[in-house]
Amino acid sequence: MAKKSVGRNPKLTQDEVKFVVKDFRDNVQPMGIISYSKIHSYANSLYEDKLISASTSDSFWRKEGRLGRIEVDKANRVFSETVTVSKGKEIKVPNVVDLVNKKYKNKEELLKHLIFMEKQFHESLEREKKLGKDLSELEETLQKVKSDLKERDTQNDKLQALVYRLSRILSESSNEEVRQNTEYAMKTIFSNPAAFFEFEERNKPKYEPKVIPFENSESKNKFSSRFRK
Repeated sequence: MAKKSVGRNPKLTQDEVKFVVKDFRDNVQPMGIISYSKIHSYANSLYEDKLISASTSDSFWRKEGRLGRIEVDKANRVFSETVTVSKGKEIKVPNVVDLVNKKYKNKEELLKHLIFMEKQFHESLEREKKLGKDLSELEETLQKVKSDLKERDTQNDKLQALVYRLSRILSESSNEEVRQNTEYAMKTIFSNPAAFFEFEERNKPKYEPKVIPFENSESKNKFSSRFRK
């Protein structure tokens, strides 16, 4: 009769390993770090009760890279959430309840996580202060831009009115000096249109004659002084 070859014991499936870890958490140790030796003993007790398909060795739960070790380490890992802060920096924020439940027996590990959280808290405060300062500066800049735009709109309105007046004078006047001065004003209007408009308003007569005698020398002098360079 041929002898059966001796090989390794059948391996547990990943679902079975997860079942062992979960059942251990639910019925044996709901808090703290799962030790490899305890989970090994518990897994074999589940095998004796025919709840899993195979027994396991201590190395299955302890050795790096083995399925049992991988799942235990996952269970022992503190739950955390990755948060993206300013400039794309990512930090992990541990779940405080889970942290205390798993690290309450290890003071050094617990302090390490709490000190890290404290550091992140202070850094967050500094970022908030900087963002508040930047926001204040942006608001000041925005108000200045709004003020500049309002002033520009006002000047534009004055410019349009002035262009209309000059165009009308140029089209209606037959006096050569008036036409020359008006043309000059329109050519230079964009350098300081508001100043020319204010000058024109200050020099506007309180009343205008019904008919303007362009050939009259007195009227001619008034136009000359009005548009003098």
